[in-house]
Amino acid sequence: MLGKISLDSFVDAVLRNENLIVQDGNVEKVLWVVDYLGSLIELIKAEYPKEHAGAVRRIAILLVINNYFNKLYEWRSETEAVKSLSAPELVSASLIRGAEDYLVISKKAVAALREGARGKAVIDTHLSYLIEDSIGNRIHPDSAMSMLFDSIFLIMKSTGFIEGLKENNCFDFKRFYCPSEDDIYKIGALNLNAMSWKFFDSLQKDIRHCERGWSHSDNNEDVPEEHKEHVKEYLDISSPLAWRIYEIIAEQRIRQLAKEIYFTTLEHLSMMRENDSEAYLNRVANNIVIERILSIDPGDEKNKCLGLTLSQWIEGYAVLQEFVRSNYNDDDASSLVPLLGKVEIIDLFVSKGIPIGIADTFLNNVIFGPGSFDLYDTPVIRFGDLYMIYGPVLKDAILYELVVSNVGRNKEKLAHKGDALEYRLLHVFKEAGLNPKKFKEMRGKEEYEFDLLVKWNDFLFVFECKNRAIPRSPVLSRNMIDDYKEHIGQLKRLCAGLDKYPDMVEKNFGPKHGVKYIIPCIVNGMPFALDKKLDEVFVTDISAISRFFNGNEITLNSPEGEINIYSQWSSSNPSPEDFLFMLNHPFNVKMRLEYFSTRVECLPIGEGVYVRAEEYLYEEKGIQESIRYFSELEDYRNNLFSNGGYPFV
Repeated sequence: MLGKISLDSFVDAVLRNENLIVQDGNVEKVLWVVDYLGSLIELIKAEYPKEHAGAVRRIAILLVINNYFNKLYEWRSETEAVKSLSAPELVSASLIRGAEDYLVISKKAVAALREGARGKAVIDTHLSYLIEDSIGNRIHPDSAMSMLFDSIFLIMKSTGFIEGLKENNCFDFKRFYCPSEDDIYKIGALNLNAMSWKFFDSLQKDIRHCERGWSHSDNNEDVPEEHKEHVKEYLDISSPLAWRIYEIIAEQRIRQLAKEIYFTTLEHLSMMRENDSEAYLNRVANNIVIERILSIDPGDEKNKCLGLTLSQWIEGYAVLQEFVRSNYNDDDASSLVPLLGKVEIIDLFVSKGIPIGIADTFLNNVIFGPGSFDLYDTPVIRFGDLYMIYGPVLKDAILYELVVSNVGRNKEKLAHKGDALEYRLLHVFKEAGLNPKKFKEMRGKEEYEFDLLVKWNDFLFVFECKNRAIPRSPVLSRNMIDDYKEHIGQLKRLCAGLDKYPDMVEKNFGPKHGVKYIIPCIVNGMPFALDKKLDEVFVTDISAISRFFNGNEITLNSPEGEINIYSQWSSSNPSPEDFLFMLNHPFNVKMRLEYFSTRVECLPIGEGVYVRAEEYLYEEKGIQESIRYFSELEDYRNNLFSNGGYPFV
């Protein structure tokens, strides 16, 4: 009955079916899912009598997930906030509670920074300054903020749907109520429920889409004695796939790139004596970051998202951020939640040079609604005729991240994004004095289209360019992993074609080309790279390649000033062997791998029911660790090269 599909593929499809997950407490649907899965399990046992055990176990997680969502829903329903507050009161109290928590986290972050910098001439920007959360875990302030905003987001979105507050494309929470201390206290339990809900939702998607390991116990038999009275049932979840580490590294690399661009722009504006106000600098730097990471002109009219160019998105967010910062008082949470009429907000945009039509379009796109993925993208909240500009998410927001996120959220396809990356890579190799080729050949009925080929001595590098966003969820991570399997299959087919039809190489590089080795590489527009081959294919990015050819020395800002810490080339000019070493040992990835550790996080699901999950913790180690890493890398490279030959082909 299952046809030609493999059992693993069938189970995979079942697990990824969102219709089998019930989060709204609908008992009738839960019972239907239980019956359906029961029938499915019987079918699998009948058709796969020998190998069904693993498949049945994998599918069983769906029953656990629905049970846990039901417990979370019951917990939410039983909170004092839901019982005693109206929808507008509930949302108002959550937003104010969030603003107060933001001030607490901000002060902790400043204290940690001061403590870390005590006795030092300058702040070490290569060190992570962690804080303690409410239960004693060491956590990065950004992560603490993210968890806080996730909980507020979930409260607002679930309230909007449950209460039927959808108005066109946004939620209208009708009226803002200034909450009492009692209201803010009540909302604490609902915030905790929302944090658990959001965290568990991400975990269950990771299990279903990315095959994250788990084990479930419906009793406390194996629980340590000191915890038995509190724990009746638990779900243990192992650490995410290693792929998640590379996604985190990519996000950190983008932020590092943004810092470099920010200070380079500041230096340039100072030298040119141009407008060097913080607001202007912010706009210019974020436009440059967008251009670098997407390989497109952010002002290009052909590349619009919801009717706005990417530059117009940056301008809109910059105006809101500047307004929030100018009104901020670190002792007053209310300064972070200004309420304005629509005309006032439009006038604010117009006063900063944004045309009224663009201002209106931008505002409509950033009002919180059913399509919102988070509060960062849509930080304007409607209360009848008034609109709250939610300062906690805007004050420290990184503008290019908001723009890129909106492109992904709205599934916008930017025109010629892939072509732009190809031509940028072509330019890099031309500037390096090499002779890159981009061509398409037909052999029989087979088409071979090459994004870019570079012959360098006896090496032929075959590049496949991919310009896509870094995943922000387990579902997108799985899609990216699946896409890479296709990319690699395509690239290996192209390389096999070069072997099968050597005349293609001769036609484009001459009969005496001297090619001995074909090196397949996927090149990403975003700074996403791997430290090892993926099925014999290198995965690198345009940022790493550009940096390789941009100059030999890697420098670092230290208390003593700028210092050279690593030479990328083994001589005065780059060689293909140096380039191969960079592909095999991408320092932007390998160094950051040393910054990861794991910790176990626990979250309540219901009375006596818990989830334990192993999570990655990213913590930069400081300037001295960076210097040590590069010193060891250079010694390793020199030893390899001095022993004759290059062992990585």
